[in-house]
Amino acid sequence: MQMHIQALAQAMDWTQLAAQHPGPLWTVALENDLDAVFFALDDRTAVMRGVVCDLPADLSDQQGLLAKAAQLQVASIRNTPTILACEKEGQSLADLPDTPIYPCLICYRFFTLNNPVTVFVREVQDWLNDFAWMKDTLSGTDTLQSPQTASFSDIFSGIKI
Repeated sequence: MQMHIQALAQAMDWTQLAAQHPGPLWTVALENDLDAVFFALDDRTAVMRGVVCDLPADLSDQQGLLAKAAQLQVASIRNTPTILACEKEGQSLADLPDTPIYPCLICYRFFTLNNPVTVFVREVQDWLNDFAWMKDTLSGTDTLQSPQTASFSDIFSGIKI
């Protein structure tokens, strides 16, 4: 995993990407509140994860947001392996350094560490594109069009950590 993270940091010019928690677990805080966590489940599988939003306390608002999230997942299922899910306390796959407010919607993707680092970097770019699209859409600033209509460079040009 370390080799993949180093290649990612170099490709994305993320100088502050470093191991910050045992596991290994790496975090990166990007502009527009795009905070991502990368961690290995075992020697072959790793996860990219980010909190899309907290669920509202009001049940009616919560149901509306979950219905929109379900539409979003269905709209993107043919184009991306990124998963949008509701996470409750104790359900996280990792011991996270910053505990989110539960329940929350998370965006994640599994990837294999057996792939070359160039594939990993491309997958992270795709996931970040999906993550930004999901956050924008669920916050009401975007419509339900596919994340594949915008390129990674269009969305993330100039982002620094």
